[in-house]
Amino acid sequence: MLLNVQYRMHPAIREFPSKEFYHSQLADGPNINVAPGGLYNQPYHRDPRFKPFVFYDILSSEESRGGSSSYQNIAEATLCLEIYRHIVATFQDIEVPTSPSPPHSIA
Repeated sequence: MLLNVQYRMHPAIREFPSKEFYHSQLADGPNINVAPGGLYNQPYHRDPRFKPFVFYDILSSEESRGGSSSYQNIAEATLCLEIYRHIVATFQDIEVPTSPSPPHSIA
């Protein structure tokens, strides 16, 4: 038996596992709305930096231990913050939280 309908991934993300693992038989559920303005077709998806599936190669990036036993990567965190700020500034009609949920904060 093959479960061939997925209900959560953007179609661009679903495409890889469908081809590689499901012989192109994995389909999107009816809730995957790719119509203009639908959840899976947002204005920011037209910007190549904000496609649903993007890899960013950060050169000279190092993990280090912060004040706890967890690792941190300042270069990656900085890029994420820059991306967030660009999205909020460029696509002002996107709803974003006005304050982060504890314990995380955005500087």
